[in-house]
Amino acid sequence: MDYEQQSLQQPFRFLDLPLEVRNAIYNVILCTPPPRVLWPLEQQDIVGFPKELCYVCHPFETQLLRVNRQIHSEAKDVMLRGNQFIRIRGRHAYGVAEIVHSIMQWRQLPILATTASFRASFKGFVMTHVIDWGRDVEASDAAQAVHDARDGDVDFVILRRDLDVFCETLTFVGVSCFEEFDTCSRHFVEIHNPFDDTLSPGFMSEVNQERLLQPYRDHFRGFKSVVLHGHVASNVAEAVRKDLADEQLANPDEALAGIQTAKDLGNTFFRRREFPKAAAAYWIAFSKARIVRYRNSWAKLSTQGGASFVHALAELHYQVCLNSAQNILTFIRETSDPNPREKALPAIRYIGRAEGSSALFVTDWRPTLAQMAKANFRMASTHRAMGDIRAAKVFIDRARLQAPGDQIIRREAEEIDAEARAQAGLGRLLH
Repeated sequence: MDYEQQSLQQPFRFLDLPLEVRNAIYNVILCTPPPRVLWPLEQQDIVGFPKELCYVCHPFETQLLRVNRQIHSEAKDVMLRGNQFIRIRGRHAYGVAEIVHSIMQWRQLPILATTASFRASFKGFVMTHVIDWGRDVEASDAAQAVHDARDGDVDFVILRRDLDVFCETLTFVGVSCFEEFDTCSRHFVEIHNPFDDTLSPGFMSEVNQERLLQPYRDHFRGFKSVVLHGHVASNVAEAVRKDLADEQLANPDEALAGIQTAKDLGNTFFRRREFPKAAAAYWIAFSKARIVRYRNSWAKLSTQGGASFVHALAELHYQVCLNSAQNILTFIRETSDPNPREKALPAIRYIGRAEGSSALFVTDWRPTLAQMAKANFRMASTHRAMGDIRAAKVFIDRARLQAPGDQIIRREAEEIDAEARAQAGLGRLLH
């Protein structure tokens, strides 16, 4: 019997494959990133934000892991190294849950579909990040922060490959939404070592600890309460703390340029009729302006830039908000949205934020009559889109007084007046 016939008669044994090949197979089965979910347009808002979180199933338990002890050990080792599971926890109070859920929804970061009992018993995490805010506790009380987590709080699992985007977006959204988020929020970051009983007991070396913590060094600079503990070398922890203490203040010109660039990008998309992209760019410009204001470095930056910087910042914020509102209104008109009221509400909020620019940046800057006319024009157009002609007439009359020579405002006023007369005529028929 020749070799080929013998090979055909012998059953295939997975363990006969070289270890490198077996590891490659484990990696494909256990570590392949799940496909991105592409939500239909009707399940997105104007900015392209999906309305649902991105939950994905991960094959924690497969037939492969249960073949025998050797295969289980090899597969577990590859799974832990290739994925590096991270648990994110946060308090439901003080808006923490809302912030975390909004960033996971916006960026569509994959959340592993797990149960509470699984998360409580799973020993394969490389990190737990607990987000707390507004509690009067000592910074060293990290263990108690984890223990105090309650049902209804944030508790989910992500992979290390998504940690950088998570940290970047948490900082961006948190600071832009809440004043002194970098001062008041508390972050307890515990490093675990799930590799002690695996085939790679030395995997959590100082090099890999540094890689794991790099997103915090990149995005959490200036945060006042970030506690590192657990399986982390003292020199690594100290180096990270030193970087976090360095706020790396932007100069006033750089701060304004970053906002202006995002605003200009939004204008470009708007002219191309790419309204979701324009909305996203305007939102980034809006958020960057608020980040400048809400960072704990605001006092130093505003002093350095002086009144001219603060005036320019307030005016830029005002313009971005009005552009955002106009983008939403144009989107509603050109898409013939069947439910314009829901889509138009964000436009009203943006106009309100524009009018609050001076108070936000604590400045005596005031918009010009032409700028106020634009704000009232957009408010009138928004109420008209929502079907509230009475409110639309109030705002368009203000805009007409502030900019009597503006032809666009005059045409809008004439159309609103005509609709108001038509509604009044219908009303008389009912008496």
